[in-house]
Amino acid sequence: HDVSLNDLFQRRYAIICACDNYKYAGSDLPTLHCAVNDARLYEKTLTAMGMEVKLLLNEECNKGNIIGVLDRAVKRFGHSKVAAQFMFIYAGHGIADKGGRGWIAPYGFQDSELHGTGLRMDRIKDFAEEVGATQQMWIFDCCHAGNVLAGRLRGASARFALNKCKRPAVQAMTAVT
Repeated sequence: HDVSLNDLFQRRYAIICACDNYKYAGSDLPTLHCAVNDARLYEKTLTAMGMEVKLLLNEECNKGNIIGVLDRAVKRFGHSKVAAQFMFIYAGHGIADKGGRGWIAPYGFQDSELHGTGLRMDRIKDFAEEVGATQQMWIFDCCHAGNVLAGRLRGASARFALNKCKRPAVQAMTAVT
């Protein structure tokens, strides 16, 4: 008898956030042309595979809403590892601050209010550690996306690195640096 992904995993959930529209007061970021279309294709594909999908597009893809859906994902899966699949996809602008730290720049982002309107990539990494799904995929289709992976294991001791290898894997895919 064939086994489906729904048979293997108690919960299967994806959050897709995408913004093309950066035309608002205070924005210096250019409009994008493919992020929202890509998000809709992800939604169609994942839904066809039986995954529940939460979609935030353009004005809905703002810092508050992104943090809100990530908070709800942590509550949904809990902190203990459960046989579940979770995906987070962000398509939009990304920036680096003067210290080289990466930020996603969702709808409403303003350079002059970086902390109030942007979301630091290491904060997103914190969510990845808190979501209790055993299989996670984090996809960032934005500039400076490589920063989401930077920092934690640089200069780590061998024991720390080996301990990390024993834990469930969290994966991230970036489209650009």
